[in-house]
Amino acid sequence: MSRFGFVASLVFLLAAFTSLVFASAFMAPGIVQQLSGLDARLLARDWLVSMQSQFELPGEPIPFKASVGDNLAAFLLQQRGEGSSEVDLFRPIEFQSLEHFGNITGYAVFTKFGELFIAGGRPQLRSLDNQQFASVVKKAMSQNITVVFPLEHRVKLGKPSQVVVIPLTRFNGPRGVVSIEVERHNIEGVMERGVQFTSFLTAGILAFLALVVMVTLFYWGRQRRKAEREAIRLAFFDPLTGLPNRRKFHMDLPRIVDELRGQNGDKEFGLLSIDVDKFKAINDLYGHSAGDAVLNAIGRRLVENLGAQNSVFRLSGDEFVVILSQDFEFCQLSDICGQLVEAMEHPIEVEQSHILASVSIGALAFPMHGDDEQLLLKRSDLALYDAKDNGRSGFTVFSTALEQEMRHKARLERDLRQALELDQLHLHYQPQVDACSGELLGFEALARWTHPELGAINPEEFVGIAEQSGLIHRLGQWALSTACEEAAKWEGGLTIAVNLSPLQLRDAQIVLCVQRVLHQSGLAPERLVLEITEGVFVYDTSQVRHTLDELRSLGVGIAMDDFGTGYSSLSYLTRIPLTKLKIDRAFVSNFHLGKADDAVVHCVVGLSKSLRLQVVAEGVETQSQVQALQLAGCDILQGYYFGRPTGAPHEVIEAFADRTLKRAG
Repeated sequence: MSRFGFVASLVFLLAAFTSLVFASAFMAPGIVQQLSGLDARLLARDWLVSMQSQFELPGEPIPFKASVGDNLAAFLLQQRGEGSSEVDLFRPIEFQSLEHFGNITGYAVFTKFGELFIAGGRPQLRSLDNQQFASVVKKAMSQNITVVFPLEHRVKLGKPSQVVVIPLTRFNGPRGVVSIEVERHNIEGVMERGVQFTSFLTAGILAFLALVVMVTLFYWGRQRRKAEREAIRLAFFDPLTGLPNRRKFHMDLPRIVDELRGQNGDKEFGLLSIDVDKFKAINDLYGHSAGDAVLNAIGRRLVENLGAQNSVFRLSGDEFVVILSQDFEFCQLSDICGQLVEAMEHPIEVEQSHILASVSIGALAFPMHGDDEQLLLKRSDLALYDAKDNGRSGFTVFSTALEQEMRHKARLERDLRQALELDQLHLHYQPQVDACSGELLGFEALARWTHPELGAINPEEFVGIAEQSGLIHRLGQWALSTACEEAAKWEGGLTIAVNLSPLQLRDAQIVLCVQRVLHQSGLAPERLVLEITEGVFVYDTSQVRHTLDELRSLGVGIAMDDFGTGYSSLSYLTRIPLTKLKIDRAFVSNFHLGKADDAVVHCVVGLSKSLRLQVVAEGVETQSQVQALQLAGCDILQGYYFGRPTGAPHEVIEAFADRTLKRAG
């Protein structure tokens, strides 16, 4: 039964019971009158039985018998008292009965012909002249039943009296009747009013209780509906932003897809996957309350820019999704994404701070990019990942080429994992020479992977995949161990430079790993140079500095690779224990042409000299570049001019040794 049925049933029962109580209150006078008549009958019967035990009632309708009269006179004398000599047949009779509510005031015995035979007390009816009384007597004798009727004139005087007419034949007597008059006690009126008052009081209480129950049920129903609405809100809406949540999204998207799928491609809708860029950094820097405020502001901006006709959802954390369903056309998709990216570039004011929170968006359209909700979600995520990889604060519209690229990356990740297990990767070594003397100083170890089916894989590609998949730790450890073991075989104190990923520096075990490799390979620490990039400073600077200090304390060198192309900050140069700065090939390739790159190179060289750091120029390919870099003051040169990366470093060592001998000769 529903709660409405329960309430209706309860109200109906209360109403029915209240109506019954009211009805009984109105029926109380009749009920009391009936009970009064019944009591009068019982009182008359008891008196008549008592009379029979004291004197013999007349048995036949014959003239007055002396014996009966004597008995009656004796009874009346007894009732009046022994001190009186007169017999008063009409003295009130005193018949005590605690079981009844009345007294016998008189009686009269009539023969079957209606003649008064004998009487006692003070009966009001002594003859059949009263038509009502005569009809009652006739009815009692003809039907042999006891009849009760009121004495109206006594009732009007405030003395309620009743007459009980009993056929004598009911007591084995002759035909005739005895008329017994009973004066009722005032308790009858009290009872009647008591019953009415009690009934009305009960009805009032029930009505009040019904009202209380109805009000309670109404309040309970209202609170329950409120709780249900709140439960629905919590189940389908995000409590922070008030936007529909993931559950609501996964309900709405299949419904919209099903509705539009049957329209033969006439209707389209757009799907946007949105992530807040560097949201963790915002939480760490400003606190979680500020992060919540940023999410709220982004949610509001999305709704304001897209309008109420389009649906904005917050799935979790910093992840939002938008369904563009109102009059959407694919040609609008790029413009909409561009407007959203631009809208998010405005600072968000939180607690007197201005926070910049950009977003990356992956976008697609139904049914152009898929007609299944799972496929749409997968492809919108692919587009989002591409937008993040492309520098964030932008958007990518899904394309089949993007999906093919993602499949290619997934395959490379799987095959790279297998290549590490099967030892299918190898190192190439590129020589580094003294800028002034041209002597070989050491090598830089560069990882290479030749795929059995795809051939040589670009190092930037598979290293990036290793960083995204978490394989960079295994790859980096393998490269470090292999390079140190190879360098330990070289004579002449040649150095070996090995690249460290920013993710490796975040590993708490990196220092122990380097120490263990040096010990196992037997390589002197001063012959190892660890190359880092400016990307390490994206993470916790204090942690990076502490790790680099520990590595430097082992005796290894620290080189800043690709300086000037990343998160350049001069303050880093004074806070971390660097030994070398490497100028990126982008500046070296145009250095001798007299452009702005010349100024950059001279600036880096001058800065390095001031900080007592060695300068390494990579990407050197021509004699003119060598000469220009020598004049600029570079210490070490590296590039194709001196040798390409090779898997046989001993041949390079021998070649430089022969060249040195020829010079000496």
